[in-house]
Amino acid sequence: GWPEKEKRAYPNLNGVALLALRKPATLWTSNGNWIKEDPDGFFQRHLLMGVYPSAPLPQNDHMIQPDPRIDAEYMIYGPLMDAMRGKKWVLEPHCIEVKSDEAKANLFAVPGGYVAPVTFGPKDGTVKVVLRNLSGLGEAWHYEALLPGVQEPRAVPTTLRNGALEVVVPLKRGCAMLRVGNVSRAGR
Repeated sequence: GWPEKEKRAYPNLNGVALLALRKPATLWTSNGNWIKEDPDGFFQRHLLMGVYPSAPLPQNDHMIQPDPRIDAEYMIYGPLMDAMRGKKWVLEPHCIEVKSDEAKANLFAVPGGYVAPVTFGPKDGTVKVVLRNLSGLGEAWHYEALLPGVQEPRAVPTTLRNGALEVVVPLKRGCAMLRVGNVSRAGR
């Protein structure tokens, strides 16, 4: 669960996410204060729940306005958001786990494979993620991590044990988007 302060700050995020298990969802973003105060928390909550925040638009009358500082954060997290395009929640039991509860993660099916936002982890470092109960996991697939503010995806080491795939995921700003598929979609 979320800490009490965050439950009050993002009351609609979980509801919107659960209404969109099989379709895209965008949540209205009222102003830039949440982003300015905690940009990593703002974007990582949205990634974890598979919900896009509304983008700054000039001259709108009730949404977030353009601001160079806020726009820069959207650009940093944009490639991770883009990786969720076409997402559908994976609802298989125990399909994803972060060892030692060092971060939070979720799993979505996307065209060509899966993506797993890994969020709220150590600012820099790695966490071990375990994927299971998914058809097609194996050595022939491509495994990479997209990191906020890093141009190129990073290949990640994997180990297949008893039908479960262990992946060592690097983090930047406490976050990564693990991309798993039968082909790389880098440069998409």
